[in-house]
Amino acid sequence: MTTLEPAMNKRPTPTTAVRALVAGAAIFGLAACQPTAVTPTGPQVEVTTTLPVNPDNTTTTQATTTSTSTTTTTPPAGAVAAPSGWTYAGGDEFNDASLNSSKWKAYYNTYGDSNNELACLTPNNVAESGGSVKLTAKKQTITCSGGTTEEYTSGFLGSRETGTYYPKYARFEMRAKLPHAQGLWPAFWLRHRNGAGTAEVDIMEYFHSQVPGKTTQTLHLDGRTNLSKKTSAFEAPTL
Repeated sequence: MTTLEPAMNKRPTPTTAVRALVAGAAIFGLAACQPTAVTPTGPQVEVTTTLPVNPDNTTTTQATTTSTSTTTTTPPAGAVAAPSGWTYAGGDEFNDASLNSSKWKAYYNTYGDSNNELACLTPNNVAESGGSVKLTAKKQTITCSGGTTEEYTSGFLGSRETGTYYPKYARFEMRAKLPHAQGLWPAFWLRHRNGAGTAEVDIMEYFHSQVPGKTTQTLHLDGRTNLSKKTSAFEAPTL
């Protein structure tokens, strides 16, 4: 199950930049923290981010913070301190020379077809440098991995394939500068180890039809969609 929200509009729009931050300064990333003196339980999830079709659109994301009950590690240099009562459990500040393939997989497919997305997702549209990772969408005709011809390319990062981030209970924080334009669908999803059809928590989705400055959070579980949904305003970090 993928996100069952309005499909990307076929009219592409302007260039944008996105950053997600959790415990540090990096362009899209994930950092994990676990609660101290608590042994929580819950569904296993995976962290994914995607930026839908928009010609010549670049998404820049900063690190995400996940608070979980997993094994703890020392936060990398530059990472934001974990909140009181939580222990940092790992993440990615995107300070490597290239994308860390042990943590992330850059998709090469048309994931999202059920949402009428128009892009072929390619690794060429994902680039890490200088503490950031950029997801770029372009108007570009391409034959995708499944043999289909698409008129756009875009970027998508997933951790499901690497099995890196599967907290049973977690706190996630993301700092992002998001595009707000028709044709765009920046999102930060958690998907169950067995796939989104089992469980999906949409931490953030930003639709062009929304009031600027607000995002949607949604829960899908056991094949049932939109079990819980709300809209919340951005916090206002300095990016």
